[in-house]
Amino acid sequence: MKTFSGGGVTLGVLTNGIAVPGWYRFYAPAPNDNTIRSIFTTDGATWTLDSGARLTIDVTSGKESWSIKEPAVVRLSDGTYFMVYSTAIP
Repeated sequence: MKTFSGGGVTLGVLTNGIAVPGWYRFYAPAPNDNTIRSIFTTDGATWTLDSGARLTIDVTSGKESWSIKEPAVVRLSDGTYFMVYSTAIP
């Protein structure tokens, strides 16, 4: 695991990335706060943690109990993005 600056968030394995004109964005679980975060790069060497979570676990819904991980994101033909992920179902 690697700790990125911008709050000292520890990210798990980068499981999925998307190309956007001029840069790349990757998604990873942040096990210390049960969120999925994103980081981006323009050169593949310098990475910047995006502020805020892309997805936060919702234990009140009854559909997730303690874990969200393995995000995968695709860009749809209308320009929006679609994410799927793994979770622990009670």
